[in-house]
Amino acid sequence: MLERIPTVMLRNRPLVLIAALVLLAVGVWSARQLPVDVYPNLNAPVVTVVAEHHGMAPEEIEALVTFPLESAFNSLPHVIRVRSASLPGISLVYVDFDYGTDIYFARQLVAEKLQMAAARLPEGVEPPFMGPVSSMFADAVEFTLPVGDDPFEARDLAEWTIRMVEARTLGVFNAMGPASELTMGGMLDGIQGGIGSKARLVWAPTDFLEQQKVSPWGDMPVWIPATGDTAGANRRRNQKAIAAGLTFRPLPETARDTLAWWKALPADRQAELRAGIAPDREQQVLEAWKAKRG
Repeated sequence: MLERIPTVMLRNRPLVLIAALVLLAVGVWSARQLPVDVYPNLNAPVVTVVAEHHGMAPEEIEALVTFPLESAFNSLPHVIRVRSASLPGISLVYVDFDYGTDIYFARQLVAEKLQMAAARLPEGVEPPFMGPVSSMFADAVEFTLPVGDDPFEARDLAEWTIRMVEARTLGVFNAMGPASELTMGGMLDGIQGGIGSKARLVWAPTDFLEQQKVSPWGDMPVWIPATGDTAGANRRRNQKAIAAGLTFRPLPETARDTLAWWKALPADRQAELRAGIAPDREQQVLEAWKAKRG
């Protein structure tokens, strides 16, 4: 049978040529009628839910906030995946819906489920909210601010940096606070007011502390004698950054949030972050100062 096909085609060349031209014409016509999307929509609608509790560590956020929210959203229709990120003090939950799902219908489903899930979250968690309309390709830029162990400094600096990028403001800035000169006494008073401490401050002159071998910044964090080579230490001009929109949270609020963050850390991590003079050594210096004053 197969051997006869070439023979028949060779004996009927005009018919074969006409059939080939017809097929070519039909192919060209079909190609012109075929809908072609040069930039196909490969995006699936995503709803982002944010929940905050500044006193929780990532492990607590994952167990007490992120997991209950994920469990609630997994039961929604048209959901293909639920992703999350648990960070210090904040939970981010991303609900991915199926292709073709209307984004506003998806947000309505999440909002209804969010009202019920929010009532089961621990006390102290701020009301969860949905982020703006976004997609799985919404994360265009990610950046890291190396600021050590202070997450609140990172948060404030990141907020200002994003505002600078949005405003297309360029330049070099001393992005540091406070907005005006802050003395050691003013700083300690602000911290006491923020955490409700009833500690009594005892002031001693620089020469006495030097006699007692109390090292600046090491035994006494933040303190640097305003004499000699260190007279101008910790003095910076930040007026340019303030004019560009740099703002500062109140010192009592920073102290309160920092203490809550520290208390939420594991015991071994708390031990690593301890600084300053040892309690028994501090007691010796206080007794020496009391004896000197009579």
